[in-house]
Amino acid sequence: MALDAGQLLQDRYRIVSLLGEGGMGAVYRAWDTRLNVAVALKEMRPQPGLDPATLAGLREQFRQEATILARLSHPNLVRVTDFFEEGSNSYLVMDFVLGESLADKLTREGPQSEAQVIEWGRQLLDALAYCHAEGIIHRDIKPQNVIIHPNGKAMLVDFGLVKLWNPNDPRTQTIMRGMGTPEYAPPEQYDTQSSHTDARSDLYSLGATLYHALTGQAPPTATQRMAMPGAFKSPRTLNARISPAMEAVISRAMELQLDRRFPSAAAMLDALVSQRPAPAMPSPIPAEASPLPSAAAYPPLPSAGQLPPSPSAAAYSPLPSTVQMPSATPAAPYSPSPSAGQLPPAPPAAAYPSFPSAGQLPPSAAEPPKKRRSPWVWILGGLGALILGASLICGLVVWLGNGSLFDGGTATPTAVVGVLPTSLPELATPTSRVVVPPPSGPTAVPATGSFQITVDNYSGYTICYVQISSSEAENWGEDWLGGDEYLYPDDSRAFEVPAGAYDVRVSDCDEMVLATAWGVSDDYTLTVGGPGLVSLRVKNESSVEICYVYISDVTADSWGEDWLGTSESIAAQGGQRIFFLNPGTYDLLVQDCDGNDLVSEFQVELQSDKDWTISD
Repeated sequence: MALDAGQLLQDRYRIVSLLGEGGMGAVYRAWDTRLNVAVALKEMRPQPGLDPATLAGLREQFRQEATILARLSHPNLVRVTDFFEEGSNSYLVMDFVLGESLADKLTREGPQSEAQVIEWGRQLLDALAYCHAEGIIHRDIKPQNVIIHPNGKAMLVDFGLVKLWNPNDPRTQTIMRGMGTPEYAPPEQYDTQSSHTDARSDLYSLGATLYHALTGQAPPTATQRMAMPGAFKSPRTLNARISPAMEAVISRAMELQLDRRFPSAAAMLDALVSQRPAPAMPSPIPAEASPLPSAAAYPPLPSAGQLPPSPSAAAYSPLPSTVQMPSATPAAPYSPSPSAGQLPPAPPAAAYPSFPSAGQLPPSAAEPPKKRRSPWVWILGGLGALILGASLICGLVVWLGNGSLFDGGTATPTAVVGVLPTSLPELATPTSRVVVPPPSGPTAVPATGSFQITVDNYSGYTICYVQISSSEAENWGEDWLGGDEYLYPDDSRAFEVPAGAYDVRVSDCDEMVLATAWGVSDDYTLTVGGPGLVSLRVKNESSVEICYVYISDVTADSWGEDWLGTSESIAAQGGQRIFFLNPGTYDLLVQDCDGNDLVSEFQVELQSDKDWTISD
């Protein structure tokens, strides 16, 4: 029996609407009343009349799925947050993924561009490399199980046919029995023993999904291809705009024989990104994604099967070179990028602090200055002061010469033009955060009107600190998020500030700076990360402060702009800064605050997230 809108489960989850259902269960959109967030609630609703043993097996399978998913943490996988039983049914609680399924998108729009499909494929392959390293095979990758978020991120959902896999143990069995969807399932998945599938089976399914995304139609089933080899049409015969290199990647992934496919998700990822079109020059603030209106559709549960013991996980290396291998081979453990790291726990109930209101600004407190002046500022500033002083003296002489001091009449004033000192850009922003105690009361700022500063987190990092301070202030002041709120990936938060000019600094939970903005005086959106971008983390372990970071395309004739800008620096001995840019090949250079070269590297491949450590 379906749950009703408004029904409350576990005194916590309030049902909002039904998203989808099938013979074994349903998926609902619900509201977590403790954390005040939307969630997806997956219900196992077995068919009536099952014998007790079968019913117990189904419940154990569902619990096993929850256990498997709960241990996964990757930006392109749905996070599981809870599991419980109520009445005669079991429930799995997951993050609610805003967006639409790739299947719905293809029905609505038809074939997608090759660049877009490459980007989705890159994200999904990274997620698969992570899953395979954890000993997990999805076994049901298809357009219906890929959700496209409004920011362009591809999310892999529904692990209902998940299989615990050990490449050293061919007897490993599936957690939940099923053969997947025929158009996307490899031939070995039809084996009733289900002992021949491995990580390469997922690559076939993903290749078939990318085939559909590029051509606008599903490929023939594996059995049709074996019975009628001519039934399979190459992607370029259906869409001439597909490049030969892209067709080669899909064709190899969809080979009917296991040992003719890519040996691993990492190998397929390497082949996919190596034929990516030349990237555009990086942009510090990517364009904001256009939101899509519909919510994610979650597929129904599969049919029942037997539950085997959980084997130990074997690992896959994320990015080996593409080589021909006869079979899947375990490699070094998967090393996730920062975007695939674990997130801090969601804030507890009733832990939301009050925030500064319009017309009020949190006061600055005693902490290191947020900006550092270069020695040249003081030198040139002193010269400017001398020039100004000389000009004033000259003006006084002119004034005295006109007799205004001695004459009894009223003299006509003479305009004196003085040379004002030039204020050079301020340079340093210490990356270490000093925790500011809660103020006794916000300081009112005389102003008329207000505007909004919005922070959109499109990165894989969790934002713990958003600092907004007057551009005239020397310190950053308090954290506007408060101590118990986070901006998780894909979250957004708007802050209302009184009229004026403000500097903004956004940091993760390790106080690493992710983005900054300076002199903001009107409605402004600070975008952190972006779809398809990779991160370069500069870690300054040297004894010298870094004031200039140059990231230049390898084909450029000059270093271009300083990515730190005129008002920021990376502190010595532990300062860190993240930069987001398009995948590509770059030359890198860092300089101290006097413009002296510290470290340079050339022809650096940035196809995935990278750490760059600067040391003495």
